Amino acid sequence: MEDTIILYPCEDHINSMLVLANFITKHHPSISVTIVTTAPDSAGALISGESSIKFHRLTAAKLPPTLTINPIELFFEIPRLHNPNLRQALEEISQKSNIRAFVIDFFCNSSFEVSTSLNIPTYFYASVGAFSLCNFIYFPTIDEIIPRDIGDFDDFIEVPGCPPVHSSDFPKGMFFRKSNTYKHFLCTAKNMRKSNGIVVDAFDALEFRAKEALSNGLCNPDGKTPPAEGGGDEDFGGDGGGEGWFVGGCFGKVY
Repeated sequence: MEDTIILYPCEDHINSMLVLANFITKHHPSISVTIVTTAPDSAGALISGESSIKFHRLTAAKLPPTLTINPIELFFEIPRLHNPNLRQALEEISQKSNIRAFVIDFFCNSSFEVSTSLNIPTYFYASVGAFSLCNFIYFPTIDEIIPRDIGDFDDFIEVPGCPPVHSSDFPKGMFFRKSNTYKHFLCTAKNMRKSNGIVVDAFDALEFRAKEALSNGLCNPDGKTPPAEGGGDEDFGGDGGGEGWFVGGCFGKVY
């Protein structure tokens, strides 16, 4: 069976994930790449123009009439509703290919439970820098040490590898514990900690403190931080203790 890497972007991140797919096929031509998406057929036409990349559109899930209109929540909820169809797709692909890695968009966090239940190495695609990633990986710890809403904290928060950040400068989705957006962010951060690795837009010369904090596990005091490096020699799903190589990718550019 051929080796394959599966990419799973949210609808608004298809372009940047497509660039990542091209990067993989260019540097690892022996590995096939399949993009699985919930996006409309028009997006599929864009991907199908790439001869070296396969495209699998999930059967549309029925959206409940009570589905939230909050745009951030919607980004998280739509992939969750597609989980049954995603499981079926992964099982079908695994019958014909050796899935080396499943790379999921930040907003497709709900798919983490599907891929890990199938014992597929799962990586997160987070098109942010190392500084932002430090803050996000550390978020479960912030949730524990600050027992109230960040939006009401009105103080600086110390994050390993980063200058102190005032609570008011955190994303508004992290302000209120009882909000669904907060819960989605927290769950995503916890799953990132458990993943095989993270595709991140990190540059050593600009973010060396943040990179060192991630490499030394300082952003996850309770466990091991998955590798989140700049471009390296290892491969997704390689034999190096579960580690893989990582490239910088940010909304349409891969460095």
